[in-house]
Amino acid sequence: MSKKFLIIMVIVSMLLQTVTVNALSHNTERFTNSKPEEVLEKFEESNFYKSNFSSNLKVIWDKNKNIPSFIKNIKLKDIITSEKQAIEFIKRYKGIFNISYSDFNIRSIIKDDLNMTHYKVIQEIDGIPVYGQELIIHTDSNNNIYALNGSLEPDNNIGNIKWSKAIKTSDSDSISSAKRFLNIESIDSKLISKPDTQKYLYEFEGKWYVVNLVTLQFNKPYPANYKIFVDLASGTVIDSYNAIADTHIICTGINGNNETVSLNADEQNGYYYLRDITRNATIETYSLDNDLYAPQPGEIIKNTIGTFNKDHYAVDAHYNLGKVYDYFYETFGRKSFDNRDGKIVSSVHFVYRDNSGKINKNNAMWNGRHILFGDGDGVLAGSHSRSLDIVAHEFTHGVTQYTANLIYRNQSGAVNESISDVFGVLSQGPTEKWWLLGDDVYTPNTPGDSIRNMKNPGSDSVYKPQPGHMDDYEHTNEDNGGVHINSGIPNRAFYLIANSIGFEKAGKIYYRALTTYLYPSSKFKNLRNALLQSTSDFYGESGNEYNVVKQAFDTVGIVN
Repeated sequence: MSKKFLIIMVIVSMLLQTVTVNALSHNTERFTNSKPEEVLEKFEESNFYKSNFSSNLKVIWDKNKNIPSFIKNIKLKDIITSEKQAIEFIKRYKGIFNISYSDFNIRSIIKDDLNMTHYKVIQEIDGIPVYGQELIIHTDSNNNIYALNGSLEPDNNIGNIKWSKAIKTSDSDSISSAKRFLNIESIDSKLISKPDTQKYLYEFEGKWYVVNLVTLQFNKPYPANYKIFVDLASGTVIDSYNAIADTHIICTGINGNNETVSLNADEQNGYYYLRDITRNATIETYSLDNDLYAPQPGEIIKNTIGTFNKDHYAVDAHYNLGKVYDYFYETFGRKSFDNRDGKIVSSVHFVYRDNSGKINKNNAMWNGRHILFGDGDGVLAGSHSRSLDIVAHEFTHGVTQYTANLIYRNQSGAVNESISDVFGVLSQGPTEKWWLLGDDVYTPNTPGDSIRNMKNPGSDSVYKPQPGHMDDYEHTNEDNGGVHINSGIPNRAFYLIANSIGFEKAGKIYYRALTTYLYPSSKFKNLRNALLQSTSDFYGESGNEYNVVKQAFDTVGIVN
């Protein structure tokens, strides 16, 4: 019998045990921090696992951490009906994740439309969360545990020390360090939100730190949703990245499609405002007036008469965001990006200073709070607000922020971008060339091209040709680790899925994966596993849909 097979049976024994759970729980620590082979030996002594092994249970192994990343088809008599029981369950079986002294806390509890409940659990040491680490416990309609997935950090890697005693820097000093690091003149006057700090245990270049993650959001001198990691022991910045979620395309202004559309506006004191109050979530459209220094979100679009014929950019933004809201609400029951009917704010006539120092109108982005649309220059692209799939792409970044909260960097950032591309395409419905993103905006004088091509990622010419297979994965320090480049690989998988099973099924599967199984540090393999589990939830593992999803990811080289 192979060692790997024996290891998997150990996990099976721990998860499938229903009779001696209480008897074993007091012995949990003796398995903790053991190598899998040593854990196996302890269970072999009682021959316990042999009589409880189930061929239906599946374990997907994280080879780097040497722990499970996804365990499915679990069958336990234990049920979970509360936050306390969820925490107790993880503590009981934490040894299989090579965890000894970590604690756990519930980040959120979600009950879905299949009457299943999902407990998102964060890992903590000395009361400090471990950055990006989250385990999700999934229970069925009878509160029985059927799956576990996510990412935890074996705590021996971090060290069982009093991390809180290493904190020598205050929140205010951390913010000051972050501002100095950015070296932006008069930065306080440019911030569009109050600086935020969150403490984490964070690994950087093979070493663990206790940090303050400082978030600074501003638009001038360039758009930013900056994430800055300040070492709380020394007060110095050790890492940073700009998490602004944009399409990375060159966009220009086109005067819409010259079509008359119905707009929901708000009338007050003799003015008509582009404020839609007919939906559960208010939708407001503002103008930044192509002013580099205008405070966001700008001035709300208004008129003295009930027609808005002079600003097609604003009309497109207002109309398309209504359609995107309706898509998510009517298809998934989602109430705005935060699922709490959060106000949807967009700003047109957005300009920024690019890396070369030039004023640029060619972009659209989600800045962590609302959406910005540039007019474009009419040569390289048209108005972003004119393109429904681009509007939906940016809105989806907001949905992701409030669900999986995918880290906008490296593979998790590429998953983030791909998810936005997916729902950008899905929200506009099947068209003749549905796999093209932004084809009605990019180089308006050149028909047939697009911002991104999900069918053939290598044909993308906006940023650089995207890879369509893991063999061509690009390791780069640019673009936050290639978030817009390598997203072509999962995009290609989505094309294969949607082309085979259709938009309705593909949308259901992807939305469930995003809101239920993905977590902040999810990589490509985790996306694959999340989608397979979502497919299984809806259609089982023996149907065509499951095979299609599996084959799509096999085809692009994303395998376990």
